[in-house]
Amino acid sequence: MGQQEPVERPADTGQDAPDGPVGEREARVDALGKVTGEMDYTADIPFDDLAHGQLVRSTIAHGYVESIDVDDALEIEGVIDVIFADQIPGEKRIGSIIPDQPLLNDEKVRYLGDPVALVVAENEATARQAADKIVIEYDRLPKALDADEALAEDAEPIHETGNLIDEYGFTRGDPDAAFEDADVTVEESYQSSMIDHVPLEPEASTAKRCYDDTVEVWTSTQHPHGDRQSIARVLDIPERDIEVNRPAVGGGFGSKLEHNQPCYAAVAAWITDRPVRVKYKRDDEFRGTVKRNTLTLDYRIAADKDGKLRAVEADITVDGGSYLSFSSGVAVRSLVHCTGPYYVDAVDASGRAVYTNKPWGGAMRSFDMFQTTFAIESTLDVLAEELGLDPAELRERNAFDGSKPASTTGQEIEAAGLPETIKDVRTALEDIEIEQPEDPAKRRGVGLASMWYGCGETGHHHPSSAFCEIHSDGTATIQCAAAEIGQGSDTALSQIAAETLGLDIDDVKLVTDSTVAPNANETSASRQTFVSGNAVRLATEDALGTILEKAAGIFEEQFDVRVAPADLRATERKIVAPSTDETIPFEEAVLACNNDGLLLTGTASYTPLFDFDIETFRGSPYPTFSFATHGVVVEVDVETGVVEVEQIITSHDVGTAVNPALVEGQIEGGAVMGMGHTLMEEVELDDQGQILNASLMDYHIPQSRQAPDIETHLVESASDEDGPYGAKGVGESALIPIGPAIANAVADATNSRITELPLKPERVVRSLPKDIIYQ
Repeated sequence: MGQQEPVERPADTGQDAPDGPVGEREARVDALGKVTGEMDYTADIPFDDLAHGQLVRSTIAHGYVESIDVDDALEIEGVIDVIFADQIPGEKRIGSIIPDQPLLNDEKVRYLGDPVALVVAENEATARQAADKIVIEYDRLPKALDADEALAEDAEPIHETGNLIDEYGFTRGDPDAAFEDADVTVEESYQSSMIDHVPLEPEASTAKRCYDDTVEVWTSTQHPHGDRQSIARVLDIPERDIEVNRPAVGGGFGSKLEHNQPCYAAVAAWITDRPVRVKYKRDDEFRGTVKRNTLTLDYRIAADKDGKLRAVEADITVDGGSYLSFSSGVAVRSLVHCTGPYYVDAVDASGRAVYTNKPWGGAMRSFDMFQTTFAIESTLDVLAEELGLDPAELRERNAFDGSKPASTTGQEIEAAGLPETIKDVRTALEDIEIEQPEDPAKRRGVGLASMWYGCGETGHHHPSSAFCEIHSDGTATIQCAAAEIGQGSDTALSQIAAETLGLDIDDVKLVTDSTVAPNANETSASRQTFVSGNAVRLATEDALGTILEKAAGIFEEQFDVRVAPADLRATERKIVAPSTDETIPFEEAVLACNNDGLLLTGTASYTPLFDFDIETFRGSPYPTFSFATHGVVVEVDVETGVVEVEQIITSHDVGTAVNPALVEGQIEGGAVMGMGHTLMEEVELDDQGQILNASLMDYHIPQSRQAPDIETHLVESASDEDGPYGAKGVGESALIPIGPAIANAVADATNSRITELPLKPERVVRSLPKDIIYQ
C-alpha cells in the first residue's frame, strides 16, 4: 500500500536490548488459518440441537411499555419461547461502568431499537418471523435527540437520575489574563457525527447450559473475562461455573467491549436448556450496538505574535445516547487531551456527558480523541493563518518534548518523540512538488496534524496477568487472555515471550482464546502490547529464573565458570555466560531442571502505575503516551465537493516497534479508517430517532480503491522504559490525526474551513467562497 522509511533505533530502556524476535517482521501467528479459511469465527461453530435467538426491539425512541402481545408469535411452528426481563434469573441490568442498561426493557424504552424481548426458535428465519409478529403498545414520552434538547429545563428525564450524566472541569494558570495579554485569539465550534464501528464480522454469541449447570459461551469479544463477570451476575451463578471462549474475531474497534450479546445467549440457553446462538445481521449491528459518541466542541486559543501558545479554552459536550457505557470516560479523556500535545501557559477546560434518546455511545477506536484532535488541530491552523506562520512551524514551536510537565495534568512524560514526528512529516511534505491540476474545477491542498494519546484507561487500574510453562523440549506455552481482534497482539506477545526466553517465535504457543487463560482485561485503549506485553515478559522471566539458577550450576560444574544467575542471558536457544565464550543449550538446562523435579512455570501480573485526581485533574492518568503526526495531500473538486486523498505521510512515536510490519499495518489501516470518519461516515437519524442508513448500501466506508499511497515513518528514539522492551501502543494513534490533517488540507485548497464532520460533498460545496464558485 505504501512506502516505509527506515526506523530510528530505540533509546535505552533499562531492559536488555532485544536481539531476537522483538523488532523483527515476523509473520502473524494466525495468518495461515485466516487466509485459508480454516479458522473458525463464532457463527461458524456447529452445535447439535442448536436454537436461535432474535431480539424484539422498540419502535419508538422514548416511552413506557403498556402491553406486549405474543400470541401470534407463539403460534408459529418452531417457536420455543419468548423471554422477558422477569425471567432473567439474576440482575436485570448491565453496564460497562454502572449497570444502567436493562438487558430487556419491558417497562421503559430509551431509544428506537431498545430490546424488549428475546424470541428463541428452532432456526434463525423462524426467530425473525416471530419477532416481527410481536405487537407492543407504548405510552410515548417526549424524546431528546441531541444534548441541547436533553439539557433543556423542561426535558423529560431519560433516567431517574436525570439527563446529565456527569460534568467536569479544571483551570491551569490564569486563563483570563492570558487571553487578555495575548496578541492573537481565535475561536471555533465543531460538531462531530455518530459513527458505527462496522466490524467485518457482526456480533455473534452461542451459549450452552451443561448437565452440571455450568455454562459455556462462545462469543466475538474484546474482553472474555468481562463477559464472564456479566453473565455470572445475570444468571446469578458463580464465575467459576462459566467458561467464555473467544474464537477468531473479525474486528471490533470497541463495539465488542459491550457485554450484552453473550448475556442474551446465556439467558436463553439457561431458560430453554438448549444451546442458543444470537447472531446479528448487519441491520441488527447498526440498530442495536454501541456507536461513536457525537461531540460538540467549542475552542478558543490565544498566542503571542511569535506563535507561543498562551491559553486554551475548551468546552466539550459528549452525547452519550441512551445509556452510559464509557461516555463519562470519553469526557474525562477529552479534557485531559484538550490542549493537544503542546505546552500552553493557561488552560480553562470544561465538559460533560449527557443522556439522549439515541443508540448509546461508548468506546470506539481512539476513545473519541479523533473528534477532540479534529477540533484542536483545526483551530491551530486557523491560528497559524492569523499569525502568518507555517502550520508545521507553529506546532514545532510549542511541541511537547518531555522537558516540562503536561499542561493539562502536570504529568511528567519523558518518552516523547513528538518533535521528530513533526519534522519527519514537514520534511516529507516539503519534498513533494505540489502542482495545481489543469482542470479549473480541481484544487489541490496540503495539511498536517499532530496528536498525543494516553495508553490505557484514564486514571483506573487495568492490570493484565499471564502464565508461562516451559516444556521438557525447551518450548513454551504462554496463557494470557488478551483478545486478538485483528490487531496482531497474539503475534506481538509471542515475540515478547520468545525474546525473553531466548527462543524462536515458533517455539512459543500463546493461548489467549478463553477464560481458562488469566485475565488480561480489555483489548482497548492501545493497552495490550504495553500492559499484557509486560505481564508476558514478567511471567516468562519468572519461569526462566529457575532455569538460569540451574544453568549457573552447570557452568561452574562443566567450565569452572562462576556466574550469578541474574548475569546469565538466554538467547538463540542457548544460555550465555557474560565475558566468556562458554554457552550451554537451553534444552540442556531445561532437562536438568526436570531431572531435579523443578517446576518450570512462571506467573505475573502487571498493573500500570497511575496517580490521578478526578476532582482536580492533576496527576498521571496514563502510564505512557504515544505521539504522531500525519500529513496529507488532497484534491478537491469544487463543482461536486468530492475530496480525494492522494497521499498520506505518517510519523509515529511507537517506542520500540515489536513487529514493524504489524505497526505499519495498524497505521495504514487506522489512516484509511480515519479517512472514512472524516469524509463519509455518519449514522443518520430521522426526527423520530430511526436510523435511515442501516446498511452498507447506504452507510459508506472507504473502499480499497480509495486507499492512497501511505508513507510511514517509525520513530523509536523515545522508547518507554516501562514498556516491554520499550514498546508503546499504536492502535488508537493510527486513526487520530488523519481527520484534522485532511480538513486542514481541504482548507488549504479552498480557503474555506469546515467545522462539521464528516466533510461530505454537499458540506464542501456549501462552504466554498464565492470567488471559487464563480470561477
